[in-house]
Amino acid sequence: MLQNRLLFDLDYDLNMEKTSKTNIFIISLWLVISCITMINHELWRDETQVWCIVRDLGLIDIFKMARVEGHPLLWYLLVLPFAKLGLPVISMQIVSLLLVFSSVVYFTLRSPFTTWFKVLFLFSAGMMYDMSIVARNYCIIPLAIFLLAGFYSERFKHPYIYSILIILLSQTHALMLGLSGILALIFIIEILKEKKNFIPISLVVVNFVSLFFYFLNTTNENMAVVGYDKLPLINFLSEFSTLFFLPLNIIPLVASVALYIVLVILFYTLFKQNKKLCLITFVGIAFIFYVLGSIWFGGILYQKAFVLYFPIIWAYWVLQKEYNLEFKPLKIAIYTFCIFSLIRTPFCLLQDISLNFSGSEQIAEYINRELADEKEFILVGDAFFTSPISAYLKDKKIYSYNIKKYSTFYFFNEKTEPIEIPSNVKYYIIQEDYAVDEKLGYKKIFATDSQNLSTAKQREVFTIYLKEGI
Repeated sequence: MLQNRLLFDLDYDLNMEKTSKTNIFIISLWLVISCITMINHELWRDETQVWCIVRDLGLIDIFKMARVEGHPLLWYLLVLPFAKLGLPVISMQIVSLLLVFSSVVYFTLRSPFTTWFKVLFLFSAGMMYDMSIVARNYCIIPLAIFLLAGFYSERFKHPYIYSILIILLSQTHALMLGLSGILALIFIIEILKEKKNFIPISLVVVNFVSLFFYFLNTTNENMAVVGYDKLPLINFLSEFSTLFFLPLNIIPLVASVALYIVLVILFYTLFKQNKKLCLITFVGIAFIFYVLGSIWFGGILYQKAFVLYFPIIWAYWVLQKEYNLEFKPLKIAIYTFCIFSLIRTPFCLLQDISLNFSGSEQIAEYINRELADEKEFILVGDAFFTSPISAYLKDKKIYSYNIKKYSTFYFFNEKTEPIEIPSNVKYYIIQEDYAVDEKLGYKKIFATDSQNLSTAKQREVFTIYLKEGI
């Protein structure tokens, strides 16, 4: 008996040591690949917009701009100290990467999943690229979701921590308001039934009431929302599922079928095992579809599509932890889910490392190097392209031709008074993406490398022209 016990303990220790080494390898490999990609990543307009806003505006104006853009304040506040200290814009990328890396460490060490599933999910394009390398407010979502899943079974034991995590999730991105809202509502009902400590739920109530008034009427002011035509439902579902799984619109029918089969299996399993979990997950997913299909229907990008993973991962985590069962149909479905996303990973990483994500850094470096003494530049074309250049520029504002204002970022509500182009100043024109007629007095002096650009929806190429005769 003693001999058997010793053999068991030895086998257990060896397995634990092997698991520990595997976890360290997973975490280290993820970090190394991410760092290499981040260093080669050029920022584009959706990333740099936040940086330029917090760098160049006061706190009240930051609040106003964030509200009109349709995002909670948390990401702006996290980036703010680095921008105000005058640090380079790469510091925002480091913050994004560190937040997702923290979630990777927690997921690897604390989630109830197999090693294979951890690898499939963590090395998916969403976790390796969309959430981490693309430095936007999505980077806060994984850590908030994983911590909420980890603390769900102990929510009554640690009500303050659980309440704060719900509040943090609600402040990450508007797409998370459905999941955080239903988690908050159920937690409030549970606390009221048990007549326990009311302070945590009071904090939650104040948070969501504040968010309601914060977002009230913002979609009517945001030009990025009202400027698009709504897609028919079938077209939206097809486009969403294609983006969700594979790049370049490869086999959209397979992607659509796979996505909705996974969702049916998920809800069926949850409904059979725990109707409360089923309700929470359904509301979280339905809200994402509602926002992308009815409000932000003009800009369904990979990051937005990948957000759908998080209510699913949250439910799978809680289900595994609560019941300690395998749920084979659900396991196969979610594994398939992650394999599809994993297919995108090499596309994303290799493309960003080998190609220019945008021409913004190149054009800014040329201006900083060759045109440092010039004070005014005019961006001819869409003012969307102001912020990616401005983020890399030193103390320069750009005059946007189409909104007739000096700025370092795009004004989504466009309510300020326009300023006319000064007539007595020598100026250069930064032209986005297409050539101008040099017979009209424009002389081309620099262009970014358009041969490296591949995805027109997200990438820009810039040219600088000197307007002669001024």
